[in-house]
Amino acid sequence: MKNIKVYFRLFFEQLFSSPRCLLCQLSSQREIPLCQGCEADLPWLNRHCQHCAEPLPEALSPSHSPDLTCGRCLKSPPAFSHTLAPLRYEFPVDLLIRRFKHRAERHSVELLSRLFVQRLQQFQLDSPLPQQLIPVPLHRNRLYQRGFNQSLELAESIGQRLDIRVNNRACSRLLNTPHQQGLSAKQRRRNLRHAFAVDRTQLGRVGPCLHIALIDDVMTTGTTAQALALTFRQAGVEQVDIWCLARTPPGRLTPKTD
Repeated sequence: MKNIKVYFRLFFEQLFSSPRCLLCQLSSQREIPLCQGCEADLPWLNRHCQHCAEPLPEALSPSHSPDLTCGRCLKSPPAFSHTLAPLRYEFPVDLLIRRFKHRAERHSVELLSRLFVQRLQQFQLDSPLPQQLIPVPLHRNRLYQRGFNQSLELAESIGQRLDIRVNNRACSRLLNTPHQQGLSAKQRRRNLRHAFAVDRTQLGRVGPCLHIALIDDVMTTGTTAQALALTFRQAGVEQVDIWCLARTPPGRLTPKTD
């Protein structure tokens, strides 16, 4: 009887000790809480614009070609240089991001940041890493309502994996702007005009900073990224990249999550 009890105890310890997939809830049999089947089924973003990461037709060129540029960026180059978004904002990525954003699920942010870093190391080996990671700031009222800044949580997780300094004091959000959903491009730009400020002292207190990456969870139209990049470029930063988990496909808007 004693041996049977020991057997069942070891069985259940083994069953529940291995990470379980956050999507299908089965044992992942891996170090990360995502099974191989669910990882393969994720909506990976392959052919995309090198500047804004807008998804492009599959037949344009080989996957992950570094020189693809969409018509909008050709006509009006953005203030940021490159955008890295490994995933499309589609199911089940949108589910994972909402869990992280509204429930502060630590497992979700750790999984998403790990997938981001894996993608970065796989396809951008020759590109220099930024000197600082800057999380997109929340207004203090929004931060009080939510209790945490999801972009800061993501930046800290990525920064720890890549050994890059996270600077949460260099930028602040001055205006508590309304939601962007449903606004035209012109209205979005007006909505964010003068919304951000950069503290040059905090930005360069460990030496001149010439290359940064702005960290956010989802990129929809790029209006926020453009406003922030312009603000940092005016503060003397030479290169601004955008690092986000997912890019919204054309024609689809993210829900009101800010």
